[in-house]
Amino acid sequence: MGKILTGNEPGRPRSFCVEAALAAAMRVFAAKGYEGASLSDLTEAMGINRPSLYAAFGNKDSLFRQAMDQYVQAGAEHVAECLAAPTAREGVERLLREGVARWTDPEWPGLCFVTQMPLQGTGASIETRLDMAEKRAIVEQALKRRIAQAVADGELPRSTDADDLARFYFVIIQGLALQAQHGGAAKELLSVVDVAMQRWPARAAADA
Repeated sequence: MGKILTGNEPGRPRSFCVEAALAAAMRVFAAKGYEGASLSDLTEAMGINRPSLYAAFGNKDSLFRQAMDQYVQAGAEHVAECLAAPTAREGVERLLREGVARWTDPEWPGLCFVTQMPLQGTGASIETRLDMAEKRAIVEQALKRRIAQAVADGELPRSTDADDLARFYFVIIQGLALQAQHGGAAKELLSVVDVAMQRWPARAAADA
């Protein structure tokens, strides 16, 4: 998207990087949630004034969706890269371990997008609520597709329920992120990953 000339300030129009501004907004929303993030918080972090925000991104609702889009796009690319491992087990384990590394990094900006509650009862529009619900399901759906492929390829027993197994590991992902948000140490969370991967189904002898 590059830079935008807002044309809202007196004198020479001010330019700013849209991607950097959205990243700054994402950090505010991640830290404070939709309801807790005020326009003053957002404009200060983004380095622009309110007229510039409205001109470039629309209202707060629209800004949240654009920030979420940027976060989800990067996350979806990372999930796809992890799950492209030679086996589904390797891919899921990599996703969990690299997730812990990200979420325990104090510079990681998007943690609360993983753990925050649905936007019920907030000032967000119904479109934004539905949009966020769909985006929260992206990782679980990617896990389901990869696990289903592993069943079809004979990596997992034919009796494996791809929905249940995908949901299990998605809940693990959310739990790891939430624990990290509340100060969980990487070493402790990686121990949880070890236990979670012990639950990976072994291929039954009858399937061999």
